[in-house]
Amino acid sequence: MKVMASITIDLKKELFDGQGSLFNKFANSLNSKPTLREYTYHLLKYCKYHKIISLGDLFGPNIKDQIIEYRIYLKNVKQVSYNYRNLSLCALKHSCVMNDVEASWEIVRKYLGEYKKENTNDRPYSHEEIKRLLDVSSIKMKAIILTLASTGM
Repeated sequence: MKVMASITIDLKKELFDGQGSLFNKFANSLNSKPTLREYTYHLLKYCKYHKIISLGDLFGPNIKDQIIEYRIYLKNVKQVSYNYRNLSLCALKHSCVMNDVEASWEIVRKYLGEYKKENTNDRPYSHEEIKRLLDVSSIKMKAIILTLASTGM
């Protein structure tokens, strides 16, 4: 575990000191600091998973296979959401594109998985439920309840 911690610390120093030209290409092409923060977070997670010690090792000859393996790990083992997996893919893709690394993004994107909307039990209030609320409400609350019910909120 100490080895992984030192890898993460070394990578963070390399990333945030901004001395590497690989990271400078990546960081200077982003428009906002929150995007840089999120993309950097996902790059660090990817590097930690593959035990990558330096950014120079990030773009190996089998980068496509490594990204696909990481995507399968996120989907099947970690079971993170579609949006999380998509954001990690965007961070990796942006890093590769900015450093002229080809990774067959059409194939990699196929491993993203499908977007599954969570089944919620939201439903509109019935007329009887609204009537019961109105029967026990003050005038101010009646106005609020009727406004919310009529606008669909």
